[in-house]
Amino acid sequence: MSDEDEETRKRATTALDNLILWDISPITLTDAEKKYRTNFINIADARNVLPDGEINDARILSETAIANIPVLVTSDTGILDADQDALALAFNDSGLLAVRVLTAYRLWKTYFKPSTKKKR
Repeated sequence: MSDEDEETRKRATTALDNLILWDISPITLTDAEKKYRTNFINIADARNVLPDGEINDARILSETAIANIPVLVTSDTGILDADQDALALAFNDSGLLAVRVLTAYRLWKTYFKPSTKKKR
């Protein structure tokens, strides 16, 4: 075993040991959900919705939809730069609910920013 493999194993162990502390709950996909994920990945890839080689971005998006999470907050430019209409169509055509992709700032501005309207 190389030193690099050992370092990777230690990091993975640390991450797994801390999932509960970080309030992360892993999900296990059913066979049907895996097919939906694969379908979405294939559609997104065929339509060039995401930059070439960004299969993990497609996986993240599909698994977010499968988990019924309506908004993904990210700083990943590959996902953020995707054409949102094309992305919504890929979700729809793969049988998944569309996930809205936002930066943390856009989420705050859209949903939490106090109104600047004057009260009467």
